Amino acid sequence: MQKTILLSLIVTSLVTGANTVDSLTIDQKSEITSSSTIDNATIHQGKTEILGASDVDDVTIKQNGTNNGNLIENSDISGSYTNNFSVLQGTVKVENSSATHLKLQSENRIKNIELVNSVIEQGSFTITDSNATDTSTDDLDFESVNIVERASVNAGVDVNATEIKQAVTLLSSGAITDNLQLEYLNKVVDSSVENTQVHQGILKVDSAELDTLLVKDTDGQSNKNTLNASTIEGGSLLQSSIYIYNNAIVQNLTTKSTNLVEASTSTNSIVSQSETTIH
Repeated sequence: MQKTILLSLIVTSLVTGANTVDSLTIDQKSEITSSSTIDNATIHQGKTEILGASDVDDVTIKQNGTNNGNLIENSDISGSYTNNFSVLQGTVKVENSSATHLKLQSENRIKNIELVNSVIEQGSFTITDSNATDTSTDDLDFESVNIVERASVNAGVDVNATEIKQAVTLLSSGAITDNLQLEYLNKVVDSSVENTQVHQGILKVDSAELDTLLVKDTDGQSNKNTLNASTIEGGSLLQSSIYIYNNAIVQNLTTKSTNLVEASTSTNSIVSQSETTIH
């Protein structure tokens, strides 16, 4: 039987539905530690959803605590081939709603763990509108630090069973986004990754409208995507990919990125850095 573990639900419960939220600050920290064993489950840490024609203005959410905002360490995590396990840290979704002056800061770390058949998402940001009515997000700043450290990640026999997504931004289905600033730092360090898709710093604009997007790191320099002291066998590594498609409208896009593969080994893998696709 699949299990679901939900941490930091207060944000979701406050903004889900046709609600109005104004001038709200939330500071939170979530941890799973001490040799925990998690089997065939879903974990959410620092999940934020704005859904159902909600109106959110002047909201600040901090998930960085003293050192880590969302942390999983010293644990074994496994899913199944038919129902993949998911770890989601610092994910944000805006759907069929309006969000203005929204600021999110999250630090997401997974370390000293073994994962099998798992989908890992850290610092993912999604704006979508399935009803094709306006979803607007103005003056939004999203800052995330996403780290997978000293981990063994294995998809077993199915290469599609495991993914690591760090700072993946998706604007889709009629979303309208203005004055958006994304800041991120993504690292996979001292880890073994087998038959896994690794995505770092990805932007997808699908049937959406985007005006004035700045992508940078917290120091105003290039965003950094790093694979360090690690091995990749099979699967792929994508760093700083941009996809614009399905009649998307994009204006005033500025993105700076630094992509590093350091002291690492890649075998039978695809490595792509700074790929831009418009179709």
